Amino acid sequence: MKTLTALSGNNRPISDTEILKWANGKVSARKPGSATVRSFRDPSISTGIWFLNLLDALNPGIVDPSLVQQVDTHGEYELKRQNGMYIDYSRTKGTE
Repeated sequence: MKTLTALSGNNRPISDTEILKWANGKVSARKPGSATVRSFRDPSISTGIWFLNLLDALNPGIVDPSLVQQVDTHGEYELKRQNGMYIDYSRTKGTE
């Protein structure tokens, strides 16, 4: 949070709402019409798709769409887990 506070430019903590507004904006700019997240408790986060969209918005091409499991919030746990594993892999792929 110290880093986010420093980056805010006004030396105050950044709220969850501000973080989500920024992240949703990045996702929407890269993938117009894609789902947004209302809060960090949004059930759709469990699919991993929003995070993969955010990673791809921040580093275009880092996510191979053919590897993303299209699953909804009530979908199979294993598919969600695979997306979570891909998030971890994609996050570190750009640092090698």
